[in-house]
Amino acid sequence: RKESSAASDVYKRQAHTLNLASNKALNIPSLDKILGKVRSVVTYFHKSNISTEILKEKQVALQMPKHKLIIDCKTRWNSTYQMLQRFLEQRPAILATLLDDRVKRADKTKVVSGLSDSDIQICEDFVSNMDVMLTATLVLCEEKSPTAGLVLPLLYKLTEHFKPKATDSTFVKSLKNAVGSDPVSYTHLTLPTTPYV
Repeated sequence: RKESSAASDVYKRQAHTLNLASNKALNIPSLDKILGKVRSVVTYFHKSNISTEILKEKQVALQMPKHKLIIDCKTRWNSTYQMLQRFLEQRPAILATLLDDRVKRADKTKVVSGLSDSDIQICEDFVSNMDVMLTATLVLCEEKSPTAGLVLPLLYKLTEHFKPKATDSTFVKSLKNAVGSDPVSYTHLTLPTTPYV
């Protein structure tokens, strides 16, 4: 029982390790600049009651989910993930709001001029590539007594997922290099060489 408890404690710490690895992705210079731009858009809507009300109208008109924009906590990578995910989800409604005549021209220029198509692609790449990390972290955090049967397959999947590929974009390569092998490097676990089924 003592061995089982000790192993369980090691597995519980793995969630913290995944968070440390994920936070490294936020330090990629190209992403860091874009995050600043997205935060300015989200902050603008949080401070402007008129734009927030127009956003709600556009969500209804475009038949989109009536979700609020999320501002992240810089020390929690998963909140940054959620901010970008929500921003991408609501982007059509955000753009429609900024095109509305009721929004001041100065506000439109300040908010719209920041993000390019390549910036949006980086946001999409971040969300799609870090989705598996978020899922793994949530599973480990919610499990009271994680076992090798739960943890090892997750770590194997993460290791495979973050291996660079020839088809990866420059940003995705940077993302995978930043996260790298950190999901497994801080543990004393030995990963299998064949996938779990």
